[in-house]
Amino acid sequence: MKVKEVEFKLKTFEQDKLKLQKLVSELDALKPQDFVDFTKNDVYVKKTRELKHLINDHELRLKEIEEVNKEVVRSLAEQDMENSVDLLQIKAQTLGEQLAEAKKHLTLISTSGEEMDGNISNPEEEEFIEALKNEMPDVFDNIENTELLLNEIEKLVQEVKKTLDVDIMTDL
Repeated sequence: MKVKEVEFKLKTFEQDKLKLQKLVSELDALKPQDFVDFTKNDVYVKKTRELKHLINDHELRLKEIEEVNKEVVRSLAEQDMENSVDLLQIKAQTLGEQLAEAKKHLTLISTSGEEMDGNISNPEEEEFIEALKNEMPDVFDNIENTELLLNEIEKLVQEVKKTLDVDIMTDL
């Protein structure tokens, strides 16, 4: 709606611009000897006042157009933020689901490794079980930290959707 309003105002502005140019041309056509002809002075004073009125009118219209333009830009920025936040939310949910699936598989691997401990038949299996014992706690810590970050992202997403605050959006 606002875009159409701006287009309409700009169109009328362009039409009035032609009037302004015509009036300026008429005033430009004046010669120095015309200034001393008092019979023509009232016509020139009227044209000058008309020019002043047109200029003031154009200034007001430009201010209106600027205000509408600011509103359009703000609306577009908000819509862009909403779209970006929706995409971030979808990505975060997808990552959360993938993380949960990976955690489930890693838990199975870790549990199998614990069950295999002591039932080792060759050095490679022993090395594998030792690596699992040493590295799985770090892996699960990383998963837990990532889950916390994803939860924080979800909170920020909800807050941005609610407030449309650019600073919070930047934190995302």
